[in-house]
Amino acid sequence: MGQTMKVLYDFQAFESVRFGGVSRYFVELMKSIQQHDFHSVRLAIKYFRNEHLKTMDAGSQAVLVKPAKDYFEQANFWKKGAVNSLLNYGLNGFKKYQKSNLDYSRQMLNQKSEYDLFHPTYYNPYFLDIIGNKPYIATVYDMIHEIYPEYFPLNEKTRVKKKTLVERASFIIAISQNTKQDLMKLYGIDDSKIRVIHLSNSLRKQKRKAVASLPDTYLLFVGNRHTYKNFYFFLRSVLPVLENHPELMIVCTGRPLSLAEKDYFKQLGLQGRIIHKSGDDTLLAALYSNALAFVFPSLYEGFGIPILEAFACECPAILSNTSSFPEVGGDAARYFEPKDPISIRKAVEEVINHEDLRKELVRKGLERLKLFSWDLMARETLAVYREVLSGVACR
Repeated sequence: MGQTMKVLYDFQAFESVRFGGVSRYFVELMKSIQQHDFHSVRLAIKYFRNEHLKTMDAGSQAVLVKPAKDYFEQANFWKKGAVNSLLNYGLNGFKKYQKSNLDYSRQMLNQKSEYDLFHPTYYNPYFLDIIGNKPYIATVYDMIHEIYPEYFPLNEKTRVKKKTLVERASFIIAISQNTKQDLMKLYGIDDSKIRVIHLSNSLRKQKRKAVASLPDTYLLFVGNRHTYKNFYFFLRSVLPVLENHPELMIVCTGRPLSLAEKDYFKQLGLQGRIIHKSGDDTLLAALYSNALAFVFPSLYEGFGIPILEAFACECPAILSNTSSFPEVGGDAARYFEPKDPISIRKAVEEVINHEDLRKELVRKGLERLKLFSWDLMARETLAVYREVLSGVACR
């Protein structure tokens, strides 16, 4: 059966972010661990607005100290309208929810007999003064704040918090080999203290069907569009492609388009050519499944779950050749230099103009996808937990 353990997670990835790779990762991890009925999972959170957390099974959670349903109702959040309160109260209201989550997590951390190991979901080291000798695991998602500090505010605290967290952690999980190498190079962490555990994908291909206001032919961009995501440079780079293909549109997700963005698109002559969509996983899967291709022009990512989402939905992937992308995409994607407009245009044109290439990328993507699974991620994470608790992994 293996070693029984009680694992505590906290609120950080869930309280303010509706969607995102980090919150999806921890939800899938907790759900998978719950399949091992000799383990106990506790989540220290009272208020949240995360869509992925809602997918946790509330019906058969005997391994949880409190079933997920109890947390949801206790939070007074989804059924009683507090999500609207959070949005309406603004900064002061959000600070109140943050304080409630922080206090609740500290309370649970103080109950040291109730957990064997703590796994914080982000970098705030608020718990170091109360955890005592209890071991904790730190997951490092990327080193973007350290590599591209110019893309973040001068008072950004993530770098300091992350460094404090990883230096005192019992063990570190890196979500890609690229992230591990960056972590070792920039922080000087010993190789033996870091384990690479890849993430996976939660989407499935959707049968072709009408999606409201969705064009027949489009390139898909998924996620935030700011700074290192390189979206605006990508747009400028493919202007000639869009001019040569007047039927080709660009569909993007993430936050709604701002007035400044709409004005910028107008300056580029792209008004009406860029469509924003936002919704749940069903809609996201439909966007991938119906796209001519998925384009990920980011300068840096710690892993890149959207790559696997595209593979799962049989959508050809066109990717930057940087950071973790080749590690995740392998030979199943067409790559480009993200700061070379000619390279970007060439990659996009090759994919959209050659049906045989698109079919080949889809075939290779489905094959590549077999290397990644949430179950494998959970089993490898449980192995790290066991090593830490047995003293194999050194503090």
